Amino acid sequence: MSGNGQTLSVLHAGDGAFDGGGLRSQFVYHDLGIKAATGGRYHAHIIKAGGAGGPGIGLHRHTGIDFQMVYVLEGWMRFWYEGRGETLAEAGTCILQPPGIAHDVLEWSDDLKLLEVTSPCDFGTEALTGDAASEQPEVRRRSGRPRGVPTPRGASAPDDRTPPGPACR
Repeated sequence: MSGNGQTLSVLHAGDGAFDGGGLRSQFVYHDLGIKAATGGRYHAHIIKAGGAGGPGIGLHRHTGIDFQMVYVLEGWMRFWYEGRGETLAEAGTCILQPPGIAHDVLEWSDDLKLLEVTSPCDFGTEALTGDAASEQPEVRRRSGRPRGVPTPRGASAPDDRTPPGPACR
């Protein structure tokens, strides 16, 4: 163990399996072994569409969390964020979700696969109602591209992606 309480963790692609034991029943999760190696200070897993349950998660916020990052590996996912509205995340999109922001996962493709990293590993989720919920759009279907959304790359209409910030080196 190093001076910061972390141990080496190496997980190969064939190690472990996806299971439905995560936060949302609509998805399956593959833990990457970071929780044990950091004493619960961090968590990383791959999330795929394919669990039970219908589209939409419901408006909520996370409590007791300091860091949450989502990187879409395959497919797409449409979020709603307080103060921003709808955001389409497709393969290659990275989202840093500030602690406590009200948000919802509105819909996703059947081939969705993403990496999520959080700190700490264990945190709470609070369902929300009221003003923020009234601003939120209706949940749509879950197959193909979202209705009315142009293909972001090469589309003539502006899309909902935020320009990237400065590179971190």
